[in-house]
Amino acid sequence: MAARRKNIILLMTDQHRLDHVSYPGSGRLSTPNIDRIAEGIGFTNCISVNPVCSPARSALLTGKYTHQIGLTAMSGDLSLQHPTYLRALQDHGYRTFGIGKLHWLQGWKFGGPIGHGHPLTRLRDDIRQFGLDEVWEVAGKQLVSRNYCEYAAHLDKQGLLEEYREFNARSGTNTYLAEKQNFTGESFPFGEHNYLDIVIGDKIVETIEQKTTEEPFMLFGSFVGPHPPYDPPASYLDPVPYEEEDDFTPGRTVRLRTIRSSICTECAAPTKR
Repeated sequence: MAARRKNIILLMTDQHRLDHVSYPGSGRLSTPNIDRIAEGIGFTNCISVNPVCSPARSALLTGKYTHQIGLTAMSGDLSLQHPTYLRALQDHGYRTFGIGKLHWLQGWKFGGPIGHGHPLTRLRDDIRQFGLDEVWEVAGKQLVSRNYCEYAAHLDKQGLLEEYREFNARSGTNTYLAEKQNFTGESFPFGEHNYLDIVIGDKIVETIEQKTTEEPFMLFGSFVGPHPPYDPPASYLDPVPYEEEDDFTPGRTVRLRTIRSSICTECAAPTKR
């Protein structure tokens, strides 16, 4: 039976609209790497039960509505009392991996001081209780400014963490009204090899390549782009002359761009160097 069970790799991006990929045929960008992944299964007809990040992710994990798990807004931590699909897979002999943005814990107050969030690298054992054998958790672009996660540790070892948090602070903030969003578009300052989605992608590839056991595995790989700030490395922006266009107006049919796509729209394409 174990030999016939399939491995499962579930890849997810963050705040990524369906019309910002090309495989459904109606996208605004050419995303060939994501298209190749979608040759497996692409979920094109999903509707989230909550438009907000942490509640939506917790609903996906538990299979429940957000009011049933007590998370209807971006505040609070998911209780371990709720069954999860990851625990069910463990019960059926799967080894489970969580790599990237999980965001099942949001127990600190927004607007608090920089660095005063969750110490996620010290909470691995707590996160494993949701049904993960191995955890390599990233907080998210803006959340790295509060939480200390694996990516924060990655930058910290290079002496770049505080500079990255300063970069986030000047890149712009979220508001409740889309028309008041104001992000600078400043490019990522530390080279492609340190870009968050590339680090996550490399970790996913490394995990798959290093797996040696015969048991089937489930890997949840969760990228942080194209969630703001909009910060692709300069090498992805420099070849593209800036033009004011209305290509992203909902409902319009436009020619797909064939220029080199932003790393944010290719973030589900793990790279290995």
